[in-house]
Amino acid sequence: MKKIITLAAAFAALLWAGSSSALSAQGSGKNLIVYFSLYGNQKSVLTDADSGASRTLYEGKVRGNTEIIARMIQESVGGDLVLLETENKFSDGYNAVIEEGKHSKSTKFKATKNKIDLSQYDAVFIGFPAW
Repeated sequence: MKKIITLAAAFAALLWAGSSSALSAQGSGKNLIVYFSLYGNQKSVLTDADSGASRTLYEGKVRGNTEIIARMIQESVGGDLVLLETENKFSDGYNAVIEEGKHSKSTKFKATKNKIDLSQYDAVFIGFPAW
């Protein structure tokens, strides 16, 4: 319960802190919302008790928390939404993901190559989980 309250407070603070810049970005140009989420970067979409804590039903689909916040930003200010995807998908089990995360800190992270021309955008929002 404490984790959920802390997570909700962190997201609320993030939205509140960014609300003035988000409002100024709305209507003034093109926005890009880029996010990374474990959900969408795993070998399958199985949900267990551990991974289920970061997945929520939103707009009729199961999504990761970071994706939900990215979609809320998109709804608020408009713009293009892009999921950053890894070349090598993460395992399904929580402990395996933890081990892969430890290993990835000592190696280079390999993302799929998204061709994004940042010069087309006036504002870029970046979302990522705090592991």
